Amino acid sequence: MASVKVTASIESLICLLAAMLLLAVSGAAQDPPPNAKWRLTKVNFEGLKSQPPEKMIAASGLQVGQTVDFEMIKASSQRLSQTGLFGKVAYRYRYSSTQIELTFELEEKTTGKKRCQFDNFVWFSDQEIVDAVKRDIPDFDGSILVSDFVGEEVKKSLARLLQEKKIAGEVVFEMDEHLSYVFKVKGANLQICDFQFPGAKDEMKKPLLEVLQQMFKTEYSRTDVGAYVKYALIPVYNQHGYLKAAIQPPQASLSGSGACANAVVVTYEVKEGLQYHWSDPVWSGNQAYQAPELNAALILKPGAVADLTKIEKGWGEARGVYGKKGHLKAMFRPEPVFDDARQIVTYQVAVTEGPQYRMGQVMITGLPEDEAARVKAAWGLKAGEVFDTSYFTVFHNKIAREGLIKQAKGMKSRQELKLDDQKLAVDVAIKFER
Repeated sequence: MASVKVTASIESLICLLAAMLLLAVSGAAQDPPPNAKWRLTKVNFEGLKSQPPEKMIAASGLQVGQTVDFEMIKASSQRLSQTGLFGKVAYRYRYSSTQIELTFELEEKTTGKKRCQFDNFVWFSDQEIVDAVKRDIPDFDGSILVSDFVGEEVKKSLARLLQEKKIAGEVVFEMDEHLSYVFKVKGANLQICDFQFPGAKDEMKKPLLEVLQQMFKTEYSRTDVGAYVKYALIPVYNQHGYLKAAIQPPQASLSGSGACANAVVVTYEVKEGLQYHWSDPVWSGNQAYQAPELNAALILKPGAVADLTKIEKGWGEARGVYGKKGHLKAMFRPEPVFDDARQIVTYQVAVTEGPQYRMGQVMITGLPEDEAARVKAAWGLKAGEVFDTSYFTVFHNKIAREGLIKQAKGMKSRQELKLDDQKLAVDVAIKFER
């Protein structure tokens, strides 16, 4: 019986002619006829660890006992490559005049897995789902290779789990924008009826429910309710001074009775932490302004609830103060220091003032030539003067007061600053448009 080996990979497959010429035995072995056919007596796998051999035989499209030719063998190797499970697929064979034995040499992929999300399987715990998938994929750890073949295998496991529990529904899956596999039960009709917040103070439940109001009576999605933790619920706590609040990923369950019978109740477990109050920051690196001047620009005053939204807005106001003296690239690096005993937060703010820019040229567009000339002449900052970002308000008020634009009603303007870092000058381009 002659023995031949052919190597293939996901990137490229050796053509059929080359496969037939690669004889691994002595020169006495003869090439089989181009149209030869054999009965497949056995399919072997070397390097196969994560999948049962019978599943891979099925994936190859072969069946022991069937009649095969080289085109069928080549196609079977391609099918194994297309599963996405292997970085390399090679095959060799031993044949006689009537029989052939095929061996696949495989290198399994070990990297590049993507997380699986089970979007609306409210009937089961995460562990129950993992255990169900492990019955078919023993090494399943909550993530799979980027492979529709493996995705289909997980889908089959979940469909069997639903069937065993007599739950109607079709399992579907897709890859989301975060490159995670999302499995869900299509047409489950699972509406959200209520939200619960164990660990939350009574006075915090109302604002939490307010931001979730639009989710009531909508189709339950674990992905959607999970996104609310970061983008809606934590900000509610931060606005009330709970700067260390933490919320666990939501858990969902079907209610068995009452107003929410057969509907979904979503539970967010909360660890609120302490409520902090504001203390004036400690500034460093500031030379153009003293601390009292910068503090005056902030939104919060000492003793106020440390509302993170107002805190962040205050840093913007303080940067605006720097813009009045031409420091257009001023940067702040605030770091909170918490005094838990007094429930006070004090930010230490490192300031990088950056260079001071001076006025360059002003360009006016979007107006008739005579109006553009009048508006340009009204610009009060002279070339070489320290640039002041607050001057735009003064300028537009002056245009309106003096009636420099005949048809000003409905007119809008856009301004652009063009910085010259070599000359430390800034040109102003103002475009008027309707």
